[in-house]
Amino acid sequence: VGYLSPDFSGTHPLAFLMQHVFQHHNSSQFDIHLYSIGINDASPELQTIQSSVPNNNWNQFSPGTNSTTIAHRIHNDHLDILIDLCGHAGTSAVMEVMAQKVAPIQIHYMGFAGSTGSDCIDYYLCDTTVVPPHLPTLRKQYTERLIWMPHSYFVNSHKTVLGDTIQQYKTNHRGEGRLLYGLPKDGFVFCCHSRPDKIDHRTFASWMRVLQSLTKNNTNTPQQQQQQQQQQQQQQQQQQQQQQRPVVLWLLRSGDKMEFNLRQIAKNQYNLDDSCLVFANVAPRLEHLKRLALADLFLDTPAYNAHTVGCDALYAGVPIVSLLQPDTRFQSNLQNNNNNNNNNNNNNNNNAPLLDCITTTEVTTDKLPSRVGASLLEAANLQELIAPNMNKYEELMIRSATDRIWFTSITETLRGSIASCPLFDTERWVRNMEIGLRHAYCRWDSGELPEDILINEEEL
Repeated sequence: VGYLSPDFSGTHPLAFLMQHVFQHHNSSQFDIHLYSIGINDASPELQTIQSSVPNNNWNQFSPGTNSTTIAHRIHNDHLDILIDLCGHAGTSAVMEVMAQKVAPIQIHYMGFAGSTGSDCIDYYLCDTTVVPPHLPTLRKQYTERLIWMPHSYFVNSHKTVLGDTIQQYKTNHRGEGRLLYGLPKDGFVFCCHSRPDKIDHRTFASWMRVLQSLTKNNTNTPQQQQQQQQQQQQQQQQQQQQQQRPVVLWLLRSGDKMEFNLRQIAKNQYNLDDSCLVFANVAPRLEHLKRLALADLFLDTPAYNAHTVGCDALYAGVPIVSLLQPDTRFQSNLQNNNNNNNNNNNNNNNNAPLLDCITTTEVTTDKLPSRVGASLLEAANLQELIAPNMNKYEELMIRSATDRIWFTSITETLRGSIASCPLFDTERWVRNMEIGLRHAYCRWDSGELPEDILINEEEL
């Protein structure tokens, strides 16, 4: 089995996530070869990856190496399976190599959050949350056959690399750390340290409505009150305490204009004080991970979820609220879109305003990148933080900031899950992946064409 990537470097999230994956392969059944297209930066991540395989199984190609040269080298290794870790997300050399069909079975994983659209890729590695088998509107987006991993398809090396470093920082430095980053020492901190370009205007409006509600102490929806009747007196006491507790939204800064514009929206449209928004500069990875632990609740961006940063937040002990709309939503949307297209064709309406296409009331989760947050939460045993719509998303935000007993149980569940949940068990993930690889190989070895593979963990 070979892995091909231009991102085996200390500066890329893929190397950080996958650095301990390769060493967990069963060496009695799998002979692993690694092919790196890029500069050897001598980073700890690269050194860990390189040491995972015998010296003669490590292949380093400098940037700009002709794809034919790379393909020839891989072809001479007589691989059974080649796994592309880039797709269309980086240098074109990777897909140029894959197009030469240098291995009988070629699989895409991780690098590009969507189908390659290429007939040179036989399989795509995913899970049943990000691409549900029963949902044709999502399945038809993929030209590849799918290998469905149990739990989450998204692998990481957090537990091995970080150990309890982040939790120790959170325990010992929470108060002083918050002051260092301009956060209220005893307040509730909503956080989104995803790239700012992932924040769409509808999601930001939801966040502002919640901040507006909490700063006005209008903290409970009728549905919450009904659900918590038995604890009403206790919750009222909590709300009185909350009135004295500041609430802020902590975002990643991407420039002065971005910060100015968001502050203007908060002030002019929602009458929020400047102190409600706090901005953080981009930081080195370890600082990013440590400071992330200072937040209370991470807010996922529905249009394009937190992927690596989502793993970072959960490993730091920070729960995530994420949107995942019911499957029936997409089936009805597909029918409505077909009807609208027919109507448009009949009316020859070729001059419809572009704005009409982007002003829907809610972001949809009808593509893999918008479903990863739910996949991570499923694998971390935090399904109750998956919201079916934005109203519920806002309710979860409010409840997290106001219902201390409930939110404490959420954080304790997460803390207890980190050591044992599937999300952070890299070796278990590799063993499950190997089941899929064996099935794909057996089909090819028997002369059968690729077919979808649903991995059964009981085969371990």
